[in-house]
Amino acid sequence: MKTGWMRFKQSARLFAALFAMLLLAGGHIRAASAATTSVFPEIYVECVGDLGVCSSKIGVWEYGKYATLFLPSYFDGRVVLTYGDKLCGVEIDGQSVQSGEEIRLEVATEGHTIRYQRRTLQLRVLKSALLPTIFITTESGEFDLIHASTKYKEPGSVAIYDEAGGLTLSSELEHVKGRGNSSFMRPKKPYQIKFLEKTSLFGMEKAKKWVLLANYKDRTLIRNQIVFGAARYLGDPYASSDAYADLYVNTRYMGTYEISGKVEIAGNRIDVRDLEKETEALNELPLSEYKRFGRFKAERGSSKGYQIPNDPQDITGGYLIEFEKSYHYEQEKSGFVTKRGQCFVIKSPEFASQAQVAYISGLIQRLENAIYAADGRDPETGLHYSEMADLDSMAREFLMEEVFKNYDANKSSQFIVKPADSEGCRLFFGPVWDFDLSMGDWCDNADNRHIASPKRLYAANGNGWLPTLYKQRDFYERVIRMYYEELAPYLKAVLGEAPQADIPVLEERYEMLRASADMNYLRWPSFDSASWPVDTGRSFEANYAYLRAWLEQRMEYLDTIWLSDYQTLSAKAEEY
Repeated sequence: MKTGWMRFKQSARLFAALFAMLLLAGGHIRAASAATTSVFPEIYVECVGDLGVCSSKIGVWEYGKYATLFLPSYFDGRVVLTYGDKLCGVEIDGQSVQSGEEIRLEVATEGHTIRYQRRTLQLRVLKSALLPTIFITTESGEFDLIHASTKYKEPGSVAIYDEAGGLTLSSELEHVKGRGNSSFMRPKKPYQIKFLEKTSLFGMEKAKKWVLLANYKDRTLIRNQIVFGAARYLGDPYASSDAYADLYVNTRYMGTYEISGKVEIAGNRIDVRDLEKETEALNELPLSEYKRFGRFKAERGSSKGYQIPNDPQDITGGYLIEFEKSYHYEQEKSGFVTKRGQCFVIKSPEFASQAQVAYISGLIQRLENAIYAADGRDPETGLHYSEMADLDSMAREFLMEEVFKNYDANKSSQFIVKPADSEGCRLFFGPVWDFDLSMGDWCDNADNRHIASPKRLYAANGNGWLPTLYKQRDFYERVIRMYYEELAPYLKAVLGEAPQADIPVLEERYEMLRASADMNYLRWPSFDSASWPVDTGRSFEANYAYLRAWLEQRMEYLDTIWLSDYQTLSAKAEEY
C-alpha cells in the first residue's frame, strides 16, 4: 500500500508540474523574449585540449541571424563537431565538415559562418576564462518540467571540469530541481542539485545538497559573495561559502552561476541536532503523510503543522525558522504567526508536530515580547532579549541588512537557528542569505527609489523586529561597535583602501568574472532592459563602477549617522 501510495503521489506531482507548465508557459516566454533562443537540431561540439576530448557536448545556439557557441575556459581553438544524419551536412566558414571531424575555430564575434539545411548564419565563437565548468544532464534530457515548477525533481548526472579541462568530478545526482520564489520566475533560473552521497564542490565542505544561484537581478553577479564574505569575516559560524562556474544543462549553455551550500540543518552547514531525523525514526509513516492542523493563512497568533503521533523526548531543538512574507507563508508546510503579525516558516523540522510548533512559536513569542518591551524584557518571564538570543548574531544580522541595504530586510530570507538546550539555549540569528537585491540595484517603483540610494537608513525604519531592536540602547551600541571595529575594515579591504590578504578586492572579482559575464549577458541580455527600476549601468564594467561608488557613498553616509556616537563610546571605554 505504501509503495502504491508513493507512486500515486509521484504521478500527481508530475501531473501538477505539467499543468503548471501549461499555465505559466506564456508568461515565461514573454519574460524571456529578450533572450529567446533555439538550438540547432543535433549540432554539438566537444572541446579538445592537451588532456584529450572533454566528452561533455555543447549545443550551438541561434539568436536571430546569429549562431553562437558559448565555450568553456579550457577551449583552446580545437573542437570536434557532431550532428545527426538528417542534416545532410554542415559547413563552417564555407568548408564542409563531416560529423565527428576535428576543426579549429578562433574566438570571434564576426567572421565565422555556419550553414546547414540551406541556411547560412553568422557564427559567433565566445570563450570563458578563469572559471570551472559544470555540465548537468537530466534523465529525460529536457528540463521544461523543471522550469515549470520548483516541486518537480528529476534524476540526472553532473560532470565538472577545471579551467584547464581536467575532469574533477563525475557523479550521479539524486535530483535536479528549480528553486526560489520570485527569482524562479525570471528567465535565468536558479537550481538545486542533490548528490547520492555527501560531495565536496570546489573545495567547500562535503554535503548532499548544493544551490546554483542565477543572480539574474544582480548585474555584477557578486553581491551575495560580498555579503557571505562579510558574514564569515564577522564570525558567523554558519555563513555560506561560494564559488563560480559556467553552467551547461543538457548541452545548453545557461550562464554564470554562483555555487553555494543550502541553508539547512546538516553537519557541514548548520551543525545542530537534527530534530526532523529523530522524529522520522519514531513514526511509521513519512512525516508528510500525516494530517495537517492549523490555519494555513497568515493570521496573527495562528500556527500550522502536522498531526504526528510520536515526538522525541527532547523537542528543544534543533530548529531552523525563517522570516517570511504573508503571501509566501500560505504556501509553506509548517509555521506560525506572532501576535504582532510576523510570519515565520519552520524550515526544519519541515513537517513539524503540534508539540514542536507550540514549543518554538512560544519561544519566539517571548522573544518578540522582550524586543518590543521598553526595558527589553519579556513581561511574563522577566528575561531580557539578550538572554534568549545571541546579541552578536542579532547585531550582525542587522548590519548585513542595513549596511548593504537589502531590499528584503524585515520581509524574508532572514533565518533563526534554535539549537537543542543541550547544545546551547540561545536563539541564533543567521545565516545571511539572498542579497542579490541590495547595494542600490533594486526598488519597486519611483515612490521608493530611496531603497536604492546609498543614503537613508532602511532596515532600521518601520515596525518590524529590526527597527524595534535598533531603538534598544544596548543593541544600538553593539551595532555601531561591530560596524566600525569589524565590518568597516572588511569593506575598506573590498574597496582596496586597506587590502587584506584573504579578502579579494572589487577589481579582482571583476577580472575573475569578466569573460564569463560577457557570455552570460549575451545569453541573458538585461543591460538595456526598459523594465529595470534602477539604472546601475549599461555594461558589466559600468555595474562594477556603480557598485564601488555606492559602497563608498554608503560608508560616508553611515559616518554621518554613527561615527560621533561610536567615538563617544570609545572615549568612555578608554576612561575605564
